[in-house]
Amino acid sequence: MGAVRASKPEYVKVDIRGKSRIGNSFGEITKLVAASEKKGLVLDYIPSNDGDMFEWGRRGPAVILWYKTPSDKNLRYAYSEITVPNGEDTIGAYYMANGFAQGYFGMQVNGPEERRVLFSVWSPVETDNPEEIPEDERVVLLEKGPNVQVSDFGNEGSGGQSYLVCPWVPDTTYWFLTEVTPDGSGNIICT
Repeated sequence: MGAVRASKPEYVKVDIRGKSRIGNSFGEITKLVAASEKKGLVLDYIPSNDGDMFEWGRRGPAVILWYKTPSDKNLRYAYSEITVPNGEDTIGAYYMANGFAQGYFGMQVNGPEERRVLFSVWSPVETDNPEEIPEDERVVLLEKGPNVQVSDFGNEGSGGQSYLVCPWVPDTTYWFLTEVTPDGSGNIICT
């Protein structure tokens, strides 16, 4: 179909428009290939729509930091700091502070006048429909702060989501602390 070249490291948006169609279909895109001429450069992109992953590529920029945790330690807390540079707070952007196997914690730009700090925990049941999760496998709210909104979520796995509308601003450092502890009955408590 063609090629797109990026002249520098950046977020690249590619729009594809059909020129002709058969019936109601322009065809189906089944794979996207990204490559670099620079030796050793690792590209991060969504190569196929397996698991409806193209949706993730359309959501907008996200900054996700990955940490290699020591396998010989029982960790209880994760701490990080985020400073979003001025001008990099575009609508739809998400900045993950503390992500873990069962959830994520960070801040988001939801609109010109709304920003949120959010914390989500996935159910261990693999489904995009929260209604399909058995009662004993659901994410359960134990406590929440004032003005925190809480609900079930779906369409990216399912679980419980909480968020606080918070007018965070760029060029300010925010601190994030996540605690994950076993409850002694086979569950974890995430705070």
